[in-house]
Amino acid sequence: MMEGTGHALISVDLEQDEDLGGLFVQATADGKLNGLVHCAGIAQVLPLNMLTRKRLQKEMAINYFSYIELVRQYAKSKFSEGGSIVGISSIAADRPGKCQTNYSATKAAMDIASQALSIELAAKNIRINTVLPGMIQTEMVDRAAQTGINLDDIQRVQMLGIGKPEDIAAMCAFLLSDMSRLITGRRLFVDGGRFL
Repeated sequence: MMEGTGHALISVDLEQDEDLGGLFVQATADGKLNGLVHCAGIAQVLPLNMLTRKRLQKEMAINYFSYIELVRQYAKSKFSEGGSIVGISSIAADRPGKCQTNYSATKAAMDIASQALSIELAAKNIRINTVLPGMIQTEMVDRAAQTGINLDDIQRVQMLGIGKPEDIAAMCAFLLSDMSRLITGRRLFVDGGRFL
């Protein structure tokens, strides 16, 4: 839906594709990359007795394994020359809710991996950070409301109200830009002042 030219749409299955090298070959056909945002994820709200290995692996594959694979490919010198990587984590990685065991674990895995990777990637002039959104008005939030989660309760503890996708996009733009050149290995909260 982006206007103008110079954009490419490349479709991949983050759950199934273990090696995303082909994606990067296509994405760099016109030149190397200088930034990456991993903004994909699923949130299964499941009680403990439903946390089967298959369900655990599905969420981990999309939320965490694909993130590491994208970072692994991006870090190759044939695909990038430095730049910035941003992973979209979640407030649930820091303050999990009931029945968010696996979702919270996948996002916390992103956070701690990014901290470790920031040390390794600094030598390649690559910064890596995660963004932890609070409640943002998305389809995921709409589905949560349909399952009985009371959004009014969340809005009461998120002092600045429910956010918009543009709020997260603005943080990503900042982290991808040179304005954040001294920020790496950090978790940045965009949560409307939640849980202070």
